[in-house]
Amino acid sequence: MNIDRIKLLIDKYIVDYVYNAARIEGVNTKYSDTKLLVEDGIEPNLDSDKILILKNLKDAYKSLKDESFLSQPIDIFTLKKVNSIINGRGLVKEAGKIRIDEVYLTNCKYIPPIPDEYEINNSIVDIVNQNKNILDKGIELYLYVMRAQPFIDGNKRTANVFANLYLMQNDASIISIHADKKKKFLSLLSKFYETNDISKIKEFILNNGIYKISN
Repeated sequence: MNIDRIKLLIDKYIVDYVYNAARIEGVNTKYSDTKLLVEDGIEPNLDSDKILILKNLKDAYKSLKDESFLSQPIDIFTLKKVNSIINGRGLVKEAGKIRIDEVYLTNCKYIPPIPDEYEINNSIVDIVNQNKNILDKGIELYLYVMRAQPFIDGNKRTANVFANLYLMQNDASIISIHADKKKKFLSLLSKFYETNDISKIKEFILNNGIYKISN
């Protein structure tokens, strides 16, 4: 794990990462406004909850520059830590807690089951222990967490930061779906939720959502 290279990558692209993740989530921020918030702390003219989403994404990506955070194991406990940042500042009550209520997904027939913490942890460990390349496993972590919907909110953002933590630990690439690919990505994501067929959306991510760590 090359800490210096990771820090340089976050510093170089953090505005992109925050902007892309926020737009995928439906936060209609402008790139220029996102840049001002990330770099200068100037809040855009958005609803307060949208501003909190941006601030928490900024914090989550900045945490990936922290060596102690980067050394965290890839398991349910670290996943909950990530969500506690994503849903922090009072954005969600009991941020970082595994949900006990049902959630319903927009424009999708799939209803995620109530999550079991041990089952989620075992699935995460199984993905990491596969005999596959690091990028494949990182994408599968990303998709698994989104489909499992462990938390009451912020699952896409949490999955993104969590998968990138794993990728950075292994000096691999970073997943950040380009904002202009949002419509196609969300369409493929809905199909993945309903079918659990990973092939099409995985190919899409490889072609439209990867920042090389060597950049």
